[in-house]
Amino acid sequence: MKKLLVICIALFITVFTNAQEVKKVKSKAKQESAEIKKDASKAKKEIKSEADKTAKEAKKDAQTKKEIVKKDVKVAKETAVEKKANAANKDKVTGTYNGKKVYTGPKGGRYYINSNGNKTYIDKK
Repeated sequence: MKKLLVICIALFITVFTNAQEVKKVKSKAKQESAEIKKDASKAKKEIKSEADKTAKEAKKDAQTKKEIVKKDVKVAKETAVEKKANAANKDKVTGTYNGKKVYTGPKGGRYYINSNGNKTYIDKK
């Protein structure tokens, strides 16, 4: 009977200590799980932040390229208008008016070529 009692006590102590160890392991696992979730959340935020930065930079680059193309088209139009005017006119360039070249015709009339490619005469003053 003493042996049976000793065995029961030993078994109880073993089960009790194992239960405490299981609790410790479970607690540690929960902590590690929480840390993994935090790390995953941080990584997700960083990835989103980087994606947003990349998207903003791409949008800015596209806008810059669009502005450059607009400027190039404007310059090309102005150059074409000037070439057309110069080809049609053999008149002398005598100055500028509002940023345009002023031409003097054979009879003394002064004019410039407007954005439509037409002559616009300047009043004599």
